[in-house]
Amino acid sequence: MRRSIFRSRPNAVDTATRMQDRRRAGKPADQLLSHIENLESRMLLSAATQVVFGVQTSPVFAGNVVSPAVTVAVEDSGSHIVTTDESNVTVAIVSGPTGGKLLGTLTVKAEHGVATFGTLSFSKPGTYTLKAVDGALSVATSSHFVVRADPVATTLVFSQQPPSNGAGTALPSAVVVHILDQYGHVFTTGHPVISLRIGSSSSGGNLLGVVGRTATNGVVTFSNLSMTKEGTYTLEAVDGSLTAKSKSFTVTAPSVATSLTFLQEPTNVTAGHSIAPAVKVEVKDQYGHVVANDRSVVKLKIVAGGVVKGTVTAVVKNGIATFAGLDLTISGTYTLIATDGALKAATSSHFVVAPGIGTHLAFTQIPANNSSHTGTFTIKVEVLDKFGNMATADTSKVTLSFASVPTGATALRVSTSAVGGIAEFAHVTFSKPGRYLLKASDGALLMATSNGFTLA
Repeated sequence: MRRSIFRSRPNAVDTATRMQDRRRAGKPADQLLSHIENLESRMLLSAATQVVFGVQTSPVFAGNVVSPAVTVAVEDSGSHIVTTDESNVTVAIVSGPTGGKLLGTLTVKAEHGVATFGTLSFSKPGTYTLKAVDGALSVATSSHFVVRADPVATTLVFSQQPPSNGAGTALPSAVVVHILDQYGHVFTTGHPVISLRIGSSSSGGNLLGVVGRTATNGVVTFSNLSMTKEGTYTLEAVDGSLTAKSKSFTVTAPSVATSLTFLQEPTNVTAGHSIAPAVKVEVKDQYGHVVANDRSVVKLKIVAGGVVKGTVTAVVKNGIATFAGLDLTISGTYTLIATDGALKAATSSHFVVAPGIGTHLAFTQIPANNSSHTGTFTIKVEVLDKFGNMATADTSKVTLSFASVPTGATALRVSTSAVGGIAEFAHVTFSKPGRYLLKASDGALLMATSNGFTLA
């Protein structure tokens, strides 16, 4: 046992003598005796009586130095560390697996009351208890603890599975394999080479790409892999005796352009104006996906009637043919058809080409030759746009008069408003037989002169 700076506790005679001296000396002596007794009590309490193991918080692996280091504290009867203690503390196995040994420096000198064993290791895995001995002090026995086997690579796992894809094209995401130890943790030691191969196949296809890669920190990433043939597959990762099989994935037939579809349909437009937004046609494969690498030529035409002006032939870029500046000059309802060699053609939805504003007039109904001048007639005049389409929205006033008449015929000048682009003059009469020419005018519009006709 550690000795106090006092060799022994004061005996009864000493105490009695001090009490007599205190009574003779008076109060100051009483205070001094009390102070000495308190000091003796504290010094006796600080004497080392026991050793205690520190708490081990980290896993312990056989063959590896225990970290953090095992510590043993020298304490007094009040469980306080005796910081002045520099005694030797020894640790040893109390119980453990057969043949298990405690290795390293087993006796260490305490510093500031704590002995630190920085080189301890265990020769084999198992459940152990240790004891700590320091001369005559009470022996400390540790709680049971498990020494694990050193981590080794035991398992491969696919942490990122192979995705489904088309044959002949790179998988859209990488395949990732992790190496695990017997405790389920990523095994980061060393740089093993992991190989990838087909585990199962319904069609006999091949795996292409770099299929052998070195692990970094227990992880291997396989990028740019592809399969040569459609079917259902699994992949297998191999590292010596370790193997892992992926989930099954599907590889479809190679993507082949098979059809066209309108991505942007033609919209209604006024005659002579470009269709906006531009018409767009997609090239699609047998799965309905856009064939982004297609570079073919797509042509447009009207299903029936009319003439399309602008770009009617376009080279496909990123799977899309764009037709800018398309316009039609004849009003009506249309559909377009897109063709590209042997690919299935596409037909657009219906769209309307509306007439423009009126620019000129035209006679569409006049009296027939040799009709009797005594009858009444209906004359019709149309308001037309610059392309000859009837301006159906026009409601302007049209005036009808004679451009040429037989001698002595009564003059004619009547006006009426157009309805749906047509000015209709009913009950027109002629005063004399002979040859006539009619004239139609409408403000700034280009006037019209009819064909000549003869009345009997």
